[in-house]
Amino acid sequence: MPTLNYTVPYNELFRSALHINAYGSEQVTQLGLMCGGGFEEEIDPPRFTTTLTATGTATVLAGQVTLTCGTSINGAAQLSTTKLGRYVFGQTNVLYGMARVTSFNPGATTTIGVLIDANNSIGFRYIGGALELFYNRAGVTRTVPSTDFNGNRDNLVGTFTPDTNFHQYTIHYAQHQVVFAIDGRVMHTLIPTTEVIGRFTGQPYISVRNTVGGVSTTVEVGGLAIYTQGGVTTYPTFYATNKTNNTPETRLLKAGAGVLQSINVTKTGANTSQVAFYDGFDTTGTLIGVFDLAKDASVGQHIFGLIGLTFDVGLFYSLTGNPTGASFTTVWH
Repeated sequence: MPTLNYTVPYNELFRSALHINAYGSEQVTQLGLMCGGGFEEEIDPPRFTTTLTATGTATVLAGQVTLTCGTSINGAAQLSTTKLGRYVFGQTNVLYGMARVTSFNPGATTTIGVLIDANNSIGFRYIGGALELFYNRAGVTRTVPSTDFNGNRDNLVGTFTPDTNFHQYTIHYAQHQVVFAIDGRVMHTLIPTTEVIGRFTGQPYISVRNTVGGVSTTVEVGGLAIYTQGGVTTYPTFYATNKTNNTPETRLLKAGAGVLQSINVTKTGANTSQVAFYDGFDTTGTLIGVFDLAKDASVGQHIFGLIGLTFDVGLFYSLTGNPTGASFTTVWH
């Protein structure tokens, strides 16, 4: 039975993975956690969120989340990450979902995948006890039943019989191919022909839905995350602000996901000036940081933690108050 050439045995000590690269050689790459992870005694709001419909429930016990759809028609429970898993072109992102379907009831749909937006998603799906893969691009959904799995590029197919044990579901994504695997065995490979596969900046999620009512279905989740292989090696970009008047200023610094790395203040503004950063295209986005430019203590280079402040939609800044005299440089990547 073939093993995935992107198999990732995780080394917790060195935060690295040993795998066989596309040229058949052993390679160790750094892993970077983009979003999600494991669980403690509660669902951690900064990392995870639940969406419950009708009789759907979500509970946590001993580091394990239990999702139950209940007995009503369209009863559903979904667990997803709060942040998005950012994709950087040229690297490989990996969705990890550790899950156990406790029973395969007719009319129940269980999904383990990545929601990119309303018209784009990808993942594994059980309809009753039948496993399939789905790929939704620009609102057009394609499905691959287990009878059509093509395995790896040599058409070696890893077989999988659905059962009620825990399994690790992984999707290895790069622009040139997407590899679906269960427990390190290749199930199917998508290779683009006349169109690129699309972006992979999205929310990992696991859900269970009752489409006909009656018997409830439960899914137990041991972990849910997106990692990137090789670390993020983008170069920082900066924008310098030097205010000679008291006119407030707004600006879209970046469209798309990234990390706000630092702000370097060389001169303060008047006593009401401040700069706010938003994850979005304007001030209706999510506020991720506010910096008081009026205080003398603001002068200097300020780095936002070890990995910075991540944003998913875009980076927008708003300079308000009386910014006369303020001089600072914003750095992101």
